[in-house]
Amino acid sequence: MNLSSGDGGEGERIELNMTSMIDCVFLLLIFFVMTMKFPKVEGRLPAHLPRQGRASSTKKEKTEEIVIGLEYPNKALIILVNGANIGGRMDALRTKLFLLRRQIPDAKVTIDGAPDVPYEYIVRTLNACAKFGFKKVQFAEPREQV
Repeated sequence: MNLSSGDGGEGERIELNMTSMIDCVFLLLIFFVMTMKFPKVEGRLPAHLPRQGRASSTKKEKTEEIVIGLEYPNKALIILVNGANIGGRMDALRTKLFLLRRQIPDAKVTIDGAPDVPYEYIVRTLNACAKFGFKKVQFAEPREQV
């Protein structure tokens, strides 16, 4: 690069210090490499959706089944485990699943949610089943909305 000074002298060259520029480039490179975050891979949902028009009760399995019903009348959650009302709190469901897992370790779990139940409660129920190690989790066929 040929730059002249202000006094009119020609032939004087001003050199750029490349060492400082290379240091800055390496510092930026190190900064971006150290602050880079890789996206987390989404987990698998260990659940099976029923096929439309196929009766799920045509084939009897030897494992026992736990049916978790979720109702949402008047915007209040009601949790039913095998038809018994255990209230509307998710910690009560977790306690019940913990006890059932000890009694029936190889049980098949069916989550039966009403159409108006928010998905948050469906996902929390699925997470509770996964937490206690239930491997066979499925969803009930969708109900008709009244």
